[in-house]
Amino acid sequence: MRLLVTGSRDWPHYRAVWAALNELAVACVETFDPELTVVHGDARGVDSFADSWARGLGPDLPDGLRVMREPHRVIPSEWRAYGNWAAHRRNAAMVRLGADVCFAFLWPCTKPLCRKPKPHRSHGASGCADLAEAADIRVQRFYSEPCSQCNGKGEIAAEMTSQGCRFERCPVCAPIEEMERG
Repeated sequence: MRLLVTGSRDWPHYRAVWAALNELAVACVETFDPELTVVHGDARGVDSFADSWARGLGPDLPDGLRVMREPHRVIPSEWRAYGNWAAHRRNAAMVRLGADVCFAFLWPCTKPLCRKPKPHRSHGASGCADLAEAADIRVQRFYSEPCSQCNGKGEIAAEMTSQGCRFERCPVCAPIEEMERG
């Protein structure tokens, strides 16, 4: 199985990434697919969490599964030539290489100079997920955001709604919404 992982550089916690990868690893073994290639953009945040999992730094992988890493780094000359578009070009290249599924971990945009109305999700990860969908790659999006009480620090917190407490734990530690599309 070939998995494309994309996500916000500001996604603050590895647990949600590792949990999703662990679940997919078990599914691979159960369906007799002994190889899992983890493709990512080699950036901080979600990409580095996925890479560390693929290097075996996470929980024990199921017996019989071979995990391979395929990082795609943007080199300095590309940053100089294309500026911020270099990452989008890298994402498009990863999508063109194909994948069986794409996991997209989406955090709110934190760019201080962003002109889009807030709130909205991070540009690169959202764009990569959209490209994957357009290429008929199944995309699973994971949404999370800092709660108003802990501001993304992952401390135990509760947010009140008209129906009562919305979170048992801050969604940094336990994402509140997971939606599959595609």
